[in-house]
Amino acid sequence: MADDEGSKLVTDEGSQQPDNEKQVNHDSGAGRKMRIFQLVSVIVATVMVLITLGLSIYRAVAIDGLYILLGINLLAVAQIGIVVFYWIRTEEIPASKSWFLYVVDLAVILECIFTNILLFRQ
Repeated sequence: MADDEGSKLVTDEGSQQPDNEKQVNHDSGAGRKMRIFQLVSVIVATVMVLITLGLSIYRAVAIDGLYILLGINLLAVAQIGIVVFYWIRTEEIPASKSWFLYVVDLAVILECIFTNILLFRQ
């Protein structure tokens, strides 16, 4: 019958995780050194963006308001790096493709350098 104890759909054994969820995902990253290198890369790019944004705001107030657009453009490009970093952390991008984060961070750092040159050219 339907009320019989032996005909339960969910048993105590069924509450455990399946075997495929217990397995360790070995493709989740190259290890602790790779994660530290990713964090250092993102932190360096973030510091460069904050410095350049502060300098562009300073120059916009002191000289011409259009200098703020350089900082806004830099924030837009830096958002790409943030999204790529998030995708790598959530494993939407495989660990073998983490080099893309370094390329984006390098592009952001180069844009910071070029923006600083434009801000302070005489």
